[in-house]
Amino acid sequence: MPMSISGFLAENDTEFLPSENLILLSQNKQLIEMMAYEIAWRPNDLQTHVRRLLLSISCRDGAQSYGALLDLYIALGEKGRQLRQRMLLLASPMLTAEQNKMLREKLEQGVSRFDSMPVSVESILTEAVIGSTKLVHRKNVLSNNKADLLVEAKEFLAYGQVQEAQDLLEQLCLRDPTDIEVTEELLSIYKHGRDQQALSKMTKCLEEQGFPLPPQWEALAEQLNKTLKK
Repeated sequence: MPMSISGFLAENDTEFLPSENLILLSQNKQLIEMMAYEIAWRPNDLQTHVRRLLLSISCRDGAQSYGALLDLYIALGEKGRQLRQRMLLLASPMLTAEQNKMLREKLEQGVSRFDSMPVSVESILTEAVIGSTKLVHRKNVLSNNKADLLVEAKEFLAYGQVQEAQDLLEQLCLRDPTDIEVTEELLSIYKHGRDQQALSKMTKCLEEQGFPLPPQWEALAEQLNKTLKK
C-alpha cells in the first residue's frame, strides 16, 4: 500500500532530501512513463511522485520535470512546503523562467486544481484530475488498423485516461490474443490498477474463445490475489 500524504510528511517533511546520487540512476524514459501510470491510479503516492521527478531530471527532460513537479504540488495541496522547496531546487535548471517563477510563488500555499499555471502536456493530474479540455478523444473509432489503435491506447495512458486505454486494449486482445505488445500493455494496466476483477473477466473471455493463456496471465492473477489479501 502507498504511504498516505499525512504519513509521508510526518516522516519526511522536515528531514527528507533525496540524494543527488539518485539523479544519476536512470536514463530510462519508459520507467518515467510507468510511474506516470502509477500516479494516474494513485495520485497521492508521494514516493512515486518524487522518484518520477528525479528520473525526469536525470534524463534532462524539462517537459517531464515540470509535469512531474506540478503533479507533486497538486498532490501535496497545502501541505509539504519543505518538500516542494527541495524538489523545486533540484528541478529548477530544467524549467523555464515562467515555470520557475510560478512554482516559486506557490511554495507557501501549494497548487490547487483551480489555479492557473503554465500548461504541461506531461502532467497527469492537471490533465486527468482537474478535467482539462485537453483530454484525448477517440480518433480512430472506425479504424481496424491495429497499429493505429495501439498508438491511440498509449495516448490515452499518457494523459491518464486509463479506463479508455483499457477498453481499447481489451478489444485488441480479443481480436488477436497472441499479440504480445497488446497483452503486455493490458496486463500492465491490470497490475498497476490492481484490477483483479477485470483480469478475471478478460481471462474468462479468452478461455471461452479456446485460447490457451500464456503463463504471465496466471502469474499476474496469483500476484494480485496475494496483494489484495495483505
